[in-house]
Amino acid sequence: MENHNNNLISGVKYRFLAGGGEMGALIRTRDWNKTSLGDPGEWPQSLKTALSIVLNSKFAMYLFWGSEFIGFYNDAYRNILGENGKHPFALGAPAKIAWEETWEFVEPLINQVFSGGDATWDEDQLVPIYRNGKMENIYATYSFSPVKDEAGSVAGVFVTCAETTEKVDTQKRIERNERARRLIIEQAHVAIAIFYGPQYTVQVANKMALALWGRDENEVLNVPILQAMPELESQGIKQLLDDVYKTGKPFSADELPIQLKRKGKLETVYINFAYQALYNTNGEIDSIITIGSEVTSSVLARKRVEESESRFRNMVKEAPVALAIIKGADLIFESINDEMLNLLSKSADIIGKPYLVALPEMTDQPYFKLLADAYATGKPIAQNEAKAMIERDGKLIAGYYNYIYQPITNENGNTTSVMAVAIDVTEQVVSRNKVQELNEELATINEELSSSNEEINAANEELSQSQKILQALNDNLSENENLLRTLIKQAPVGICLIRSHDLVVMEVNDYYLELVGKPRAEIEKRSIWDALPEAADAYKPIMDKVIVTATAFKGKEHELVLVRNGVPEKVILDFVYEPVVINNEAIEAVMVLAIDVTDKVQARHDIEEMEERVRLAIEAAEIGTFDLDLVKQDMLTSPRFDNIFGFEHHVSWKKFVDAIHPDDKETRIAAHEIAILSGKLFYEVRVIYKDNSIHWLRIQGQVYYDSQKQPVRILGTVLDITQFKRLQQQKDDFISIASHELKTPITTLKASLQMLDKIKDRPSDLLPKLIDQSNKSMQKISTLVEDLLNVSRASETQLKLKKTNFVMADMLNVCCSHIRIAGKFHLIVQGDEKWEVCADEHAIDQVMVNLVNNAIKYAPDSLDIILKVEKVDNDAKISVIDFGPGIPAVKLPHLFDRYYQADASGFQKSGLGLGLYISAEIVKRHGGKIGADSELGKGATFWFTLPL
Repeated sequence: MENHNNNLISGVKYRFLAGGGEMGALIRTRDWNKTSLGDPGEWPQSLKTALSIVLNSKFAMYLFWGSEFIGFYNDAYRNILGENGKHPFALGAPAKIAWEETWEFVEPLINQVFSGGDATWDEDQLVPIYRNGKMENIYATYSFSPVKDEAGSVAGVFVTCAETTEKVDTQKRIERNERARRLIIEQAHVAIAIFYGPQYTVQVANKMALALWGRDENEVLNVPILQAMPELESQGIKQLLDDVYKTGKPFSADELPIQLKRKGKLETVYINFAYQALYNTNGEIDSIITIGSEVTSSVLARKRVEESESRFRNMVKEAPVALAIIKGADLIFESINDEMLNLLSKSADIIGKPYLVALPEMTDQPYFKLLADAYATGKPIAQNEAKAMIERDGKLIAGYYNYIYQPITNENGNTTSVMAVAIDVTEQVVSRNKVQELNEELATINEELSSSNEEINAANEELSQSQKILQALNDNLSENENLLRTLIKQAPVGICLIRSHDLVVMEVNDYYLELVGKPRAEIEKRSIWDALPEAADAYKPIMDKVIVTATAFKGKEHELVLVRNGVPEKVILDFVYEPVVINNEAIEAVMVLAIDVTDKVQARHDIEEMEERVRLAIEAAEIGTFDLDLVKQDMLTSPRFDNIFGFEHHVSWKKFVDAIHPDDKETRIAAHEIAILSGKLFYEVRVIYKDNSIHWLRIQGQVYYDSQKQPVRILGTVLDITQFKRLQQQKDDFISIASHELKTPITTLKASLQMLDKIKDRPSDLLPKLIDQSNKSMQKISTLVEDLLNVSRASETQLKLKKTNFVMADMLNVCCSHIRIAGKFHLIVQGDEKWEVCADEHAIDQVMVNLVNNAIKYAPDSLDIILKVEKVDNDAKISVIDFGPGIPAVKLPHLFDRYYQADASGFQKSGLGLGLYISAEIVKRHGGKIGADSELGKGATFWFTLPL
């Protein structure tokens, strides 16, 4: 019979089946007598015509025919079906069998056309289809239209289809990229804005940019920037924007002072910023992105420090005594004043040279070792009338000097340099020596007086001459005392000379009077503690100890309250109590040297506070930091940076680079190339940990250049954005699943309502079926919406429990009424029926409904479902047991994850994958546990426990 039919099909009688490629051949070889259509020779002309159109079209077409909706399709549609799917069994098969897994989706569309409705048209719709050995979600644009028979009645449905999956996926990727770009800009820790067009209209501005500008979003968004911020017009900003817009060359500036109108008044702020041109798809510049940050506080703090350092350098330079600052363990001359250069008979070119290089004549003298000891021990070293050989005009000349090597320490108490102060006392020493020599000669003369009057006369003459010399020496000493008083008065630090035995102020300079806020009359010639009673309690014991022990006391950043000009003020001082010893005898006086360091300390505290805030912000944000030396190819990293890259300790830069996913290495290279040009580093890559897990990282940085504009360093941060990426993916998956799951029952409901509307005036046998179908669709929509609401409540901790005492077995006997009423499945309660639990009965009923629905969905052939209750330790354990195909072991750990569906059959089941997730949340809120056990081919057991 089959061969006879084949001969007929290939003959003249069945020419309408000629051609059609692979599908034409399959149709011609099919035994159609085994179908409800019968011999092709008996088919109606309308079917022959429609089928001829389908087979000879290059556009994907499908034809449903007759009461069973027998299916035909052409080669173009066959390509949509893929491999290992519906082809070829869908050919000639009733639609309900061929499209079983998506019948709820397909049937309403066919029925709408068969019931006399208009043709349908849906564009880029999500369509589930079984092909290539699995369920796939594809997107397609399709139309269902009627095919009428010879009597004018609808006999078939003509489907034209074009798969648009690639187009939709591309559009989604574009949308995701745009969302990601905006999210990155909004969450960036720097100010970012985009100005569109030649008017520089503000298209995007994140919160950091709005805060920097001192504007609200409604003041600047979609407004030209120079109109929104007119104060920029006269500051050259438009010229900078015009240059970038016309040439495409980026512009950047550091610490640029600019005036911004914030809170109604102009403020001068310092900013680091860059302008970068953005190009459209035609390669034309259409906008400019600006990235910046305010650095006003750090600039002002640095300026204060620089001013303090400048004041100190000026003090050294203008000091009326020979003074030099010798820095570091290498003892290098850092600064030196003219007095010291004259004393050493050197020029200023010794600055920057080590001590022995600058003063080679000191190699065999003790002063280098004494200087090194002062630096090493942090203790001052001082000598009076020390003899030193100084090279002058190529000769070593002996001289006598009073000097002190005073160590200078940092805030940590570590010596950083030594201040050398010296006074040339050569003339005084020489004069005193001469006096001593004259006294010796006078003694000799006195001894010789008795021997000769002539000698006496000669001696008297010599004595007269000696007295004249002595008078000159006394005059010279007076001049030196006047010089010392002048030095004290003109010193750039506060100096007060206090007599030791009665603590009366002998000398005080103007700087000291200004420091304590007192006029000279209240200080000079008075007891120091009568003049400064507010400081007596704290500092009188210290001064007394200095006088008793002859040991200097050095105060570093002492905080005290002084009554200055009648007003108590808190000040911070560096000061020294230096005992003044004459001829190695008792202490004659105490010299007080004091400097007001309040501003310097406050500036340092401000900087430390700012650095601490930055450190705390970085730690709170779990950000890693790095410092990459582009010249040495070496990188310093924070411990958090190492951890984010998957390392327990610091490793080489190469190992950090090797950890990056191979597919993302080009992204890193491209980002670094762009950073060298733009000065800003930004990219996102994946890294592979030792356990082969994948993590997403976001790297940002700032490039620094040397004086030749060559990149030498990158400072930046790294942030683990793995969770963010996962949340993004979960959101996209959820939207895809929810839109698909809701569309199917809504489409079915829409079709049913349309058919009900058409037959409302002429009821038929179709009415009960349509009403039942509508109720099923509404029930499915309600279930999906309830799942979504339960997930929202669980996520927002709004899942409130109303606990009561009830017998668990009683609840199991009445739960799942919708399944019991249907009558297909048998729910069998087993176990101990007496255990009473304290729980929210409604919530536990919902858990049971979800577990039983899950068993029915994935084990439809297991008609007996066992509900078992038993006591395990101090808990009631409730189990739902089915005898279906079971669940693979690899899927068991994920069953209670949000949106997860354990599809054991290879077909996509309907639902959002939320039932088990919601059940797990309810059980956890009760303090119980939930789990599942299964073995392929032996069914599955879902269980949970509740405290008794």
